[in-house]
Amino acid sequence: MDHQNTQARQGDQARREPPVSTAWNPLYRGSQNPRGFKNPKNLCYRNSALQLLLHSPLLANWMAYYRDSPDHNCNSKDACFVCLFHHLFFTFRRGEQSKDDHEKALEPVWEKMLIGSWIDIDRNQQQDVREFIEKFFRQIYNETDEVMHTSHSELHKFLMIQTKKRFECQTCGRNTMSLQTDQQFILVATFPDG
Repeated sequence: MDHQNTQARQGDQARREPPVSTAWNPLYRGSQNPRGFKNPKNLCYRNSALQLLLHSPLLANWMAYYRDSPDHNCNSKDACFVCLFHHLFFTFRRGEQSKDDHEKALEPVWEKMLIGSWIDIDRNQQQDVREFIEKFFRQIYNETDEVMHTSHSELHKFLMIQTKKRFECQTCGRNTMSLQTDQQFILVATFPDG
């Protein structure tokens, strides 16, 4: 009985901790043409954040992992935020039939945010890129299930910069690398408990 419980726990652990790669999946390779988004009114903050997010293989791979998870239940009629954004990823990176397909794929993503995590924002005012990204991750958290909440630690890698220091001796000029990696976050996104 203990052996079965251990196997069940290991299976649950494997589902919670996705093997998310930082390399681009061949699925997203395609159009090398630079793409942008139309900038009506005061949406440059959103478009700047989208350029950052849509150029992150780690985020794309995490979303594909979540979308393909056996625990994920999403229908195409009322798609969840992760599925919608994953479709935007694919459309943006691959370049579909027309040059405006990525704009069409953005519409339902933006609509979900406007009624979700971005609902309390005055849309007629210029907003902050950092706040948009924070609300973006809040939207992901709010629309993902309990099993996937433990895998949000993988998303923290998206926000982290890791560096190693190199030291040079002033006397002899010998170089050495630090043994410890420094980690700094470019943005801290906290996910609610529970």
